Amino acid sequence: MTLWQVIILYVFLYRALCWNDSTASLKATNLTGPMVRQLLSDGSLTADMATHIMTCVLQALQLHGQHESNLGSLVVLGAQLYEVLRPMFPTVIEVCVTNLLWVRFSTICVWLPVLLYVCIQFLCSERTDFADFGI
Repeated sequence: MTLWQVIILYVFLYRALCWNDSTASLKATNLTGPMVRQLLSDGSLTADMATHIMTCVLQALQLHGQHESNLGSLVVLGAQLYEVLRPMFPTVIEVCVTNLLWVRFSTICVWLPVLLYVCIQFLCSERTDFADFGI
């Protein structure tokens, strides 16, 4: 494939996530994960592309969140993409903050290490009773 064909496919697929058609969005959700993995393995994924992908996923969640099948697929996709893209592209955090929380990025930068520390301490503790959390 040429570079232009890849770019056209990329734009088409990720914009299909937030079309006003829940079936098309669900199908695009199933194709998005493998496409991102391919772009990562090629080394052709840029920071702008990563932020565009996360923006499309968040817009799709906002648009199709009332459908159970779409909601489940989009939440899983968003979590997987965030986990994969965040170490390589720190701008993904800014996209999530501006699209979801409407808070300043500097505030998140202050509280994120604290939150991660608390979560790690909880998970590493010897406590095995998760009944309080419904697990």
